[in-house]
Amino acid sequence: MGKMPGRWWTKWEDRSECFDENGTFIGDREQSATSRTFLAISHDWMDKEELDKLERIMR
Repeated sequence: MGKMPGRWWTKWEDRSECFDENGTFIGDREQSATSRTFLAISHDWMDKEELDKLERIMR
């Protein structure tokens, strides 16, 4: 699906563990599938509407 919106992308400090700068997945698919938490998002920089939209995309 490509990169997240710019302001989310730049705030995700560990993104290079899973994605290259073009938004292409480079992580370990097996580990991602079994991991309980793929992405932890702080509520202090994303409002509820944005968080709800992101959750729908991820599902």
